[in-house]
Amino acid sequence: MRLLFFICSVFFFFFSSMAEAKIVFAAKHDKVIGIYVMEDDGSNIALITDTLSPTSPRWSPTGKKIVFRRRVTPENSQGKHIFIMNRDGTDIHQLTPPPTNGSDGHPSFFPDGTSIIFGRYENIDRESRHGVIRMDLARGTVKKIAEHGTSNPEVSPDGKNIVFTSLPAAGGSGGNVMIMNDAGRNLRPLIPPPQNAGLIISRWDPRWSPDGRQILYMEDRDELNVIDGVTHYIPQGTYYYIYDLHSGVSRRLDLPKDLRSTGIDWMDNGKAILLAADYIKLNTHEWVEPDYNFYKFNLKSSELTQLTDHLRVYAAIDWIDDHVLPVSPIGKQPIQWGKLKAFLNTRVKALKAFASSLSDYPIPLNWNRIW
Repeated sequence: MRLLFFICSVFFFFFSSMAEAKIVFAAKHDKVIGIYVMEDDGSNIALITDTLSPTSPRWSPTGKKIVFRRRVTPENSQGKHIFIMNRDGTDIHQLTPPPTNGSDGHPSFFPDGTSIIFGRYENIDRESRHGVIRMDLARGTVKKIAEHGTSNPEVSPDGKNIVFTSLPAAGGSGGNVMIMNDAGRNLRPLIPPPQNAGLIISRWDPRWSPDGRQILYMEDRDELNVIDGVTHYIPQGTYYYIYDLHSGVSRRLDLPKDLRSTGIDWMDNGKAILLAADYIKLNTHEWVEPDYNFYKFNLKSSELTQLTDHLRVYAAIDWIDDHVLPVSPIGKQPIQWGKLKAFLNTRVKALKAFASSLSDYPIPLNWNRIW
């Protein structure tokens, strides 16, 4: 009986570790470029795929799947398209067919999990064409819902609206945060275009709050200078804002302006912000490749905590609450990861106690008979 309990406890231990992964991201870690997952305290970093330069991962609403972009072939570095896989990196398959001389990017799920949205670029008859694309996962059909250059599109929790970053306009001005309904209509800027003369201001990576009432975004400010015949973007600072849809007002967060991010998201059910960021030198054209690590910013206390070290995170990070990850129900009672993990943690403690008892009472085990 004790031996059976030992085996079950080992199973629960490994299952609990797998269930802890709540952040998915693309990074260069231990010299390997790929998509990784980790716990939201920065521990247990695990590589799940490194094939053909994968980037831009996003959780499905249940956390069972991850959608991302990557190359189709090693030879074509520009033709990146949308793929999907299980949360552990298995069962990878391509979702979008290659567009004509183009690329797909920045996918994310609709909240019901039946569709995804992404940006598409095509070069047709030497003419660049952009669009916001919606794909029905069951049918495999795609539909362009807006003729607009886009990055980082994300659907609101109620599925009714979409925010995204517009591509920079001609002349070097930065992109702005845009909003439209789920059919691509009523397209408009979420915030008026910036008016700061002499600066390139780029607003990007908008993320809906879990309750759908606010939108998090960041704003890079750069000065464009020509030095020795070379054009340089000289960083002036990065600013982080939360836009309230009811009041129409953006609130600036108390974060250092020399902390520049490559990706942001909400975490702790809207109580904190997750950043993949690094401190950079301002007001200089000297460029040092940033090592983007994870930071957590508590919105109530304004405490900034570094979660990782020696990472190089790429754009697009995604956090998921383990309480929204349903597993197979028993009877009519739904079980959620949060409750399941609490149950498993008690089993881990029991496993440690039992392992300690084995040192006092050695038992020869025939593992061939056990399995």
